[in-house]
Amino acid sequence: MTDPPTGKSWGERFSDELFSTHTEVTLRLGFAMFLGFVFTFANIYAITPIEMNLLMAVLIPGAVLMLPTLMFSFGSVLLPLFSAFVYCYCSTSALLAIAVAAGTEWFILCFALWTFWNSFMRWDKLEGGKVGIIIVTVIFQTTIIWPTYDTVQNGFTVPDPSISPLTAQVLKGFLSDAVGEAMMKGEGTHDVLITTSDLAGQTAQVTVSEDGTTSTYVAGGMWMVKGMWTFSGVDNPLASFQNMMVFICWVILIVSLVPLLPPWRTARNYVWRDVLPYALKDTASIIRLNASRMKVHQQLRELQEKNIGGDVSAEEGEIKARIAETEEKILATRRRLMVSQNALFDGSLANLTYFEPRLLNLKPVQCTAEVLSSLSVSIAQISGTAVGFGVVIDHQDDGEFLKNVMEQHLIAAKALDTCAKSLKKDDLALLESIPTVLNGSFNDNGGDTESKQEHAELGTTGATHDPFRMHQKAMDIVNLSGKWLVEMSHSSTSHGLSEYFSKSSRRAFVKNILPWLYLQLSHYLYLLRVIVVPFDKKSWNKLELDRNNYAFIQLVWSLKYSIGHAVLMIMTIYWPTFADAFTVADENNPYRSSFVLQNGGWCLVAYSFATTQTTEGSVKKGIMRAFGTALGGVIGWIALVACEDKRYENEFNPYGIIAWLTVTAILTTYLASEKGFEARMSALPNDYGMFVLYSVTTSITIIVYGYFAYGTLGRDLIVQNRIVSNLVGIAMSTVMSLIPPGNYGGSPGRAMKIVSFHWNSIQYVIDTLLSCELDENGNPFDERCTEIADNLTKSYNRILTKSSKLRGLALGYEKDASKLHKFPRFKVDPNLKVELEKISCDIHVAAFVPLMAAKLLSHEDGRKALLSLNGGVRTELSLLLKEFELGLAGGDIASLTVQFPPQNSGLDNTTKIDVELFLRTIFWMVTEMYRHNEALDKISWGI
Repeated sequence: MTDPPTGKSWGERFSDELFSTHTEVTLRLGFAMFLGFVFTFANIYAITPIEMNLLMAVLIPGAVLMLPTLMFSFGSVLLPLFSAFVYCYCSTSALLAIAVAAGTEWFILCFALWTFWNSFMRWDKLEGGKVGIIIVTVIFQTTIIWPTYDTVQNGFTVPDPSISPLTAQVLKGFLSDAVGEAMMKGEGTHDVLITTSDLAGQTAQVTVSEDGTTSTYVAGGMWMVKGMWTFSGVDNPLASFQNMMVFICWVILIVSLVPLLPPWRTARNYVWRDVLPYALKDTASIIRLNASRMKVHQQLRELQEKNIGGDVSAEEGEIKARIAETEEKILATRRRLMVSQNALFDGSLANLTYFEPRLLNLKPVQCTAEVLSSLSVSIAQISGTAVGFGVVIDHQDDGEFLKNVMEQHLIAAKALDTCAKSLKKDDLALLESIPTVLNGSFNDNGGDTESKQEHAELGTTGATHDPFRMHQKAMDIVNLSGKWLVEMSHSSTSHGLSEYFSKSSRRAFVKNILPWLYLQLSHYLYLLRVIVVPFDKKSWNKLELDRNNYAFIQLVWSLKYSIGHAVLMIMTIYWPTFADAFTVADENNPYRSSFVLQNGGWCLVAYSFATTQTTEGSVKKGIMRAFGTALGGVIGWIALVACEDKRYENEFNPYGIIAWLTVTAILTTYLASEKGFEARMSALPNDYGMFVLYSVTTSITIIVYGYFAYGTLGRDLIVQNRIVSNLVGIAMSTVMSLIPPGNYGGSPGRAMKIVSFHWNSIQYVIDTLLSCELDENGNPFDERCTEIADNLTKSYNRILTKSSKLRGLALGYEKDASKLHKFPRFKVDPNLKVELEKISCDIHVAAFVPLMAAKLLSHEDGRKALLSLNGGVRTELSLLLKEFELGLAGGDIASLTVQFPPQNSGLDNTTKIDVELFLRTIFWMVTEMYRHNEALDKISWGI
């Protein structure tokens, strides 16, 4: 039987799916989740800490669903968790000590301040993922996991239905001698000094009832906070620090199996063999398409000159059809290059390979990640130049100007194609022919007939002027590609011992190890920076009361985020009606007190997880969490019903529960996860991934609490209370995000900020040029020109760096706001992403303006042509500056014109090309920014 759309049989399709990336990722995640379930329900108390195994079943599936399955995740994500959890426990201990020493009011105040301090990390791309886990972990340790802030303040009583059976059993053992001594004294309340166990030195108040039952109370205090660090034993609920460290080690070990199980999958291989070759091929393609567009436009002009006043010929119609086809190909190629730009822009994807050591490589230590990052950035730059060249030049009036510039682009395109093949095939020999190609000549070994003909048609002979530095950029890529392939090769050459400890090897080792060490300390450094920022005058200068100002947005968001936590904590502690109204249980139900204590903590957890940086993201994530929690609650309840078995101590069949959780988790992962390489970066799709995550983790939470704490009698109450407490936290998240000023990811303000920055940057270039003083002959001073050229060269890197940062933030906000985009009600205006892609093309063009100006100022002819009174260009710059001073809103694109130097201007050809290119670039950027401003004004946004 054959499937018509693909032409493959069902057997072939099944085989393809079985060995697909999607299936492999599902099996990797499923194996780790299975181990987590086994450790949770197998009662291995000798190696798993008491109470902590409850968290293991929830944390491991949540972690593996969100983390990449590539090798870099071990060093960049998993190992830093150990340091993060140490920080969590230090924070927990400090807050609990404050609760004991200063009371509940100070505990709430300090918790709010601590949350405000940490919330700034949510804004950072590197640290944002960790801070959510950090805050939620502290909430768990202070409000949900025994001992809580209430326990260390007011002590504990045994028996108490709010304490889990496992903890209660251990505490009874600690108190057994004291209880026995009290029972010998008979009925009544007796104060007994505890002389055994970790509670030695404390006083137990034992009440012996008439029927022989006992109730024992032990006062809280600082001894309990201290004991959390000093007590030991995985079966001791008071040994919190040791148990937390053992727990996180088990979590890291199990989750690490996902990326470390063979066959090893690396980001290095993906960047090297897929992203880079495709980006190089597309860059070469768009260069040739630009050349083809020039050629057909020239043919059209020549034909129209012959047929002035005549009818449109069939040949003219054919040429116009070719132009339309070429334009369509250029747009398609440009879109593909924008995808590549996202991966390569600042080398961020390549930098992940610092965490993918080549342990089986027998060569002396090398810093291969540095080479791959440099190669990625170089390819991003040359692709940006190729795209920018195509959009800057007005192809209706290219003439000889474009032909001369295009020659080096076509030569570079040939080299880029060869580099792409070399990287894809891992064949260093293919690079050997490139140097002759880049010199502008072809021989039998260096080029083919098609390439020779391509250049012959352009009438090129040898190397020509290269204002875009395409030759140099292509040479850099060739050299870096060769260096990369050499370092990746497995040489059979033996190396002396001295080579492994040489200066270069030691330097490479330090470069390789620094990122690993930095990520263990990065959150501490960031928190220290947050403390220092208020004492820096520059920080206050940046704080403008503008909804598009990032410093202001970050401050307001952090305030609202911490206030939400404080309000929920106050409601939980000081508002009895809240605790009673949102606890689903009868007054005489033995489990009611447990739910009253825990529901507030779960409200805080839901609030923390549901809140994102954008208003739309918070609302949509809250909706997904609400539905995911409801679905997960139903699934968990069904599992507890299906696996009920009175033959087991916990009244549930642990083997059935493990099987249920494993099968449902694997099926959910398989059906909901991304396809292809995206699955390796994160199994959950951006659109609805949170719904899947929360349905899985909620069902597990229900099952774990039912199995270990509440049994069959409390099964229904668990589901109801978890859903209610989550809904309260979600509601608080939605309310806080909607309180103005909100940070709307669908707002065009972020994109407009990039446009405004480009506008101001180019205005600064023109203003700086015109500020150059002239001598009595109307020519600029050489020393002043050199100084200005140095400043403009620095502006190139400044524009690239800041534009890249602004672009990353705008894209991140848009992505966060775009969740649930398949539902029309929640769809972000698609024109915003289109404009962001166009603005991304502008970045290299905007940075090219100061670089081109600096180049012109570097030689005498360029200085005079650009700035002398009789050069003509200075007048054009003055007119352009007036246009810039009007601002984006005040200018008129229809009246904008620019005069280029005439053919008889007396300038040499090279200088004329540079001056004309400089003016064309500014003119195009101005018109493009006007278009962006107009398009962004029409974008609709909000909830």
